Amino acid sequence: GENTNPGPDYSAFDWTALDDTMINSIYRDGVDPDNRQFWPIWQVFIDGSNGLLVNDYGY
Repeated sequence: GENTNPGPDYSAFDWTALDDTMINSIYRDGVDPDNRQFWPIWQVFIDGSNGLLVNDYGY
């Protein structure tokens, strides 16, 4: 972080515009993201666990 005054050389950056499709891709369709979050990357671990990991949330 900055701990000195940047002075006149400081340049501002625009905020990153978030795309709704990117945000919505984190959640599975029809599932309330506030109730049950689904992260697709975890499916890889569930599929490769030889049955030791179980999806008990009913997705």
